Amino acid sequence: MTTSEELSKTLYSDNTQEFMTLANSLATEGTTESVDVLLACFEDDDDYYDEMSVLMHAIERIDPTPVYESLSKGLPDLNDRAPGWSEELVKRHLSVPGIAKEGGFSISAFVCALREVPESLAVAKSIASRLVSDERIPADVLYFFT
Repeated sequence: MTTSEELSKTLYSDNTQEFMTLANSLATEGTTESVDVLLACFEDDDDYYDEMSVLMHAIERIDPTPVYESLSKGLPDLNDRAPGWSEELVKRHLSVPGIAKEGGFSISAFVCALREVPESLAVAKSIASRLVSDERIPADVLYFFT
């Protein structure tokens, strides 16, 4: 499996094609470990916005279970390292259906996974409150955090 060091190396070598190939292969693997690698490469650097978008889209193609498992462990670190992308990931996961069909992304499943790690739940709740305050997500989303 590709490591975060290998993925970062292609990111900073400006080898966009290789970076996209590695990100796509991690998405295809679809494991918690592959999501961890993708999350580890996020950073708030406008020079790499397109590459960060590739990471975001790779994560969105993976089954919700490993994504939520990885986010529940890694959200505090991601928020410290790349708060803008942390906010965007949380926003996207709070913009899906509240309760989805089996195996689909849902707000309730996302928040349920975050409850396993109180620090991650607190980070997501803080982001959600800010997004509601800025009118970027509906206020009823906060219900899922109670």
